[in-house]
Amino acid sequence: MIGIIGTFFALALLIYLVYKGWGIIPVAFIATFIVIVVNGNIADTFDILRYQFLGAPVVLEAGGYGAPSGLLGFISTNFFLLLSGAMFGTVMGESGAAKSIASFISKKLGAGNAILITIIVTAILSAGGISAFVCMFAVFPLVVHLFREADIPRRYLVGAFNAGASTFTLGALPGMPTIHNLTPTEFLGTTAAAAPVMGVCVGAMIFIACFAYLKLSSNKAKKRGEGFVINHKTDDVHLNSGTDGSELPPFGLSILAPVLAVVFCFVVNATIVADGLCTANDGVSLVLAAASLYCIIVFRKYIPNIKKAIADGLFAGAGPLIITGSIVGFGSVVTNTYTYQYFMDVALNMSASPYFSTVISVNILCGITGSAAGGLRIFMDSCAQHFLNLGLSPELFHRVACLSCAGLDSLPHNGAIVTAYQVMGSNHKESYVTTFICTVVITIAAAIVGALIATVITGI
Repeated sequence: MIGIIGTFFALALLIYLVYKGWGIIPVAFIATFIVIVVNGNIADTFDILRYQFLGAPVVLEAGGYGAPSGLLGFISTNFFLLLSGAMFGTVMGESGAAKSIASFISKKLGAGNAILITIIVTAILSAGGISAFVCMFAVFPLVVHLFREADIPRRYLVGAFNAGASTFTLGALPGMPTIHNLTPTEFLGTTAAAAPVMGVCVGAMIFIACFAYLKLSSNKAKKRGEGFVINHKTDDVHLNSGTDGSELPPFGLSILAPVLAVVFCFVVNATIVADGLCTANDGVSLVLAAASLYCIIVFRKYIPNIKKAIADGLFAGAGPLIITGSIVGFGSVVTNTYTYQYFMDVALNMSASPYFSTVISVNILCGITGSAAGGLRIFMDSCAQHFLNLGLSPELFHRVACLSCAGLDSLPHNGAIVTAYQVMGSNHKESYVTTFICTVVITIAAAIVGALIATVITGI
């Protein structure tokens, strides 16, 4: 019992301290140490930190080394992805290409549609297989101009981004080449287009609910006199591009960069990734590196200092690797305790419909790990066959599991949320309520609706 209570306390402390603005790295270490102590493993503290939290490769009996997990596993998997994504966002911002696109959109659609534009642009990039960690670097330079012009408080910029990157495109819409939508195919024998009717209907519900909430809430905030407040640390490089008398890059050349990135992400996922020549992350990394090179060559006369832009882009991508990796390390330690196994046993033996048990189980795992992709993979690896043996429809099970992973993963300790706040010049105090409603409340409600539909269709 002390292990269960202590593990929950560690998770609650982690979430609380992150929300209060404490650094994730020391907080993750503190929470991990508490988990180690309450689960009776204090004598193995350094081994647990080394092989579970850090994820150092272990020597295999058959020879060689096991793949890294925890913090090191996250870094090795996402290193090139985050650096290439940050580079792309930086050169788009510093060259003025992002401002050129934003100015064109503002003239055509009006800055007052900034929330809708942000959701759609983010969703398009996500649909191309670009992760939320990368989307934030590309989207922020595009939309910060719109929110400033429309004088909409910054928290709705962050909320709109999360609505586009972490909800309906994550697991609701069928056919999306996201890691969340592809993971179940490895275990269920389904395709990325599983349960298309349910996926489209529930995805539309999420989109409408998020947009309606953000629009109505932002209108009320503006009536109270709230507006966009510039954060010079994150905004100046984007807002001031082109203000020194230099012209902005042409819209046609500017929009070509993200368009080509999305198109080639689809191509890469359908070819070299599908053929097993590289991972999805590495495929997207190649595309973003090429897109960055396109920007550097085509927009070189608009970039004040190319060497500095490259250095800043690489530096911007390095921070999130350690920050998010620390959360992954904490989750790795928790999932190796008997407390974790106890909760999984409870979830697997619920008397509720298996589809509703799926919603609960996936959310618990994603909440513990602070990762939708990580929690979903653990669930599929350990529980998929159990649920299939109950007679569930693989297609409906696939879609319900995908819907469920975009819920409690978005608690304050989620690495993508923490990173998005840093990139977009915000913090938990300012923006988390908006984020919570879009990425936790609405998405869990959608997963419940999906489970209800599946239960009615199958009668299970």
